[in-house]
Amino acid sequence: MIKNKKFADEEIVDILARIENPNSASKSIAFPLFLREYLLRENESYLYDIWLRYCEVCIFKQYHPITYATAYRYLRQVLQNGLIEKTRKEEPDMGSSNLRPSRKRQYYGLNQARIDDPKWKSITYQVSG
Repeated sequence: MIKNKKFADEEIVDILARIENPNSASKSIAFPLFLREYLLRENESYLYDIWLRYCEVCIFKQYHPITYATAYRYLRQVLQNGLIEKTRKEEPDMGSSNLRPSRKRQYYGLNQARIDDPKWKSITYQVSG
């Protein structure tokens, strides 16, 4: 179960209508397409929040979500293709009782000139090395 559920069920259905391929035999949701739809709705966000909302949608559809590490790899590819841009960094909360020091939170937004770029549909997970 996802903590701090953000989407109402009808919002999930609305997102899925734009990104889900009904002819696909795979039981998955393309993360890059979800990323684009989410940033269209929110204007900007950070990867962990995007990934949590992606998991929320996957759980709604009873799909297995990708891991955070895989989401990060997809994000890097989308960034390298110029489809999204870094928008700002948020300083960590030093007053937190968390024992592990926080990192700066990087926010991302859509590159407005490339919202309809065909590369959104061609980004695939590639293992380097």
